[in-house]
Amino acid sequence: MNDVHDRSAAFALDGLDGLDRLSYESHLTQCPRCRGDVEDLRDAAELLSAGIELPVPISVRERVQAVTRTAPEPLYQDQVPDADAAGGRPRRRRWFG
Repeated sequence: MNDVHDRSAAFALDGLDGLDRLSYESHLTQCPRCRGDVEDLRDAAELLSAGIELPVPISVRERVQAVTRTAPEPLYQDQVPDADAAGGRPRRRRWFG
């Protein structure tokens, strides 16, 4: 891509990094044609992706399930013992809200 005007699609789809991105952003401040191209391309990409639901890869699902199986059960307020272990006094309930 020798011509900076040819980079609109790459920029619109986050395909430029580092100095290329900075250079193109500088170009956009002075080029209404490219600003329009980037806006149109981003709108088109958004419309094309609308309603698309990608399935979760099995490997990701298995890793999440493995973590949830090994995670300790949360300690809810209802599971707090009624007596203080040290003094045997009834424990006051704390209400969060």
